[in-house]
Amino acid sequence: MTSTRLWRRQNYKYVLVVSLFVFLLLISKYFGEYPTSSVVCTKASENRTKVILLWTTWFDKKSWFFSKSELGRSLSGKKSCPITDCVVTDDQSRLREADVVLFHYKDPPYWPTTRYTHQYYGHFVQEPPGDRGWFSFIEKYEGRMNITINFRHDADIFVPYSVLVPAKKRGEYKQRIALASKRKSVVWPVSHCGTSSQREVYVEELSKHIDVDIYGKCGTHRCPRTRTHSCLEYWENTYKFYLAFENNICDDYITEKLFQPLEYELVPVVLGGGNYSRDAPTHSVINARDFNSPKDLANFLLELGEDDERYNGYFRWKTSYESVSMSEWLSCR
Repeated sequence: MTSTRLWRRQNYKYVLVVSLFVFLLLISKYFGEYPTSSVVCTKASENRTKVILLWTTWFDKKSWFFSKSELGRSLSGKKSCPITDCVVTDDQSRLREADVVLFHYKDPPYWPTTRYTHQYYGHFVQEPPGDRGWFSFIEKYEGRMNITINFRHDADIFVPYSVLVPAKKRGEYKQRIALASKRKSVVWPVSHCGTSSQREVYVEELSKHIDVDIYGKCGTHRCPRTRTHSCLEYWENTYKFYLAFENNICDDYITEKLFQPLEYELVPVVLGGGNYSRDAPTHSVINARDFNSPKDLANFLLELGEDDERYNGYFRWKTSYESVSMSEWLSCR
């Protein structure tokens, strides 16, 4: 009897140890290699300034896309944003007072040791789902996030690469672009050559019917990233059209490929999954998906490129809108 009780007692120990091991294994699988956080019940203050804490880096940048002068200071005075009682910081010592803690999926998410219950954990991503790292982050850490922040209009917080909003002061666009000064038809800056959207296949066919100069890794022309502004100035004086083709055809996915040329005297030709009639000014872009073939698009561009009046019509929106940066849009929302 005694030996039986001893056997049971020893086996209870084994069962307990095995149970704990399985439990820890499951926790490890769910939370990954990072330690779990303790939870402290807190209540958000209704009166104090709201704090947005950048917890991880953003592509190895500690201050993300914010300038140093924007961190730790009130956002009052920013255009298009009525919020004045909000600050953005990368100071992790302010964790307890943070209302939102932001994580970027590309950077290792080492977690705060304490999570306060009044806080939102935000998953910030600007890459399309075709990026494997995006899925990996979601699969591993989704249970820790309670708000989504991305380019999708149905995200909890919609943050585009840039946005154009109606200008407070509107006027008549008087600048007239002389097509005769633009010697070439189409420019395409590109760094990823093989894409899921197969834009490279489309451009290969397009270039059979209209001249296309390709800049970057996938072409014969060069423009260093450090000279983007000067390159855009050269392109606006040389080319009539700018290919803003996305590497993925995803709902709402519109990147700087569209917004950069809109800042210059270039007409963007877009290819993507975004709703351009909603997210770009009226009559500001040409959508490749509106044409039956690359040849049809080429014929349209060749015709438009010879008509000063119609071509200049693509720039009349410029006095009616103004741009808002991603940093300003995110912090305001």
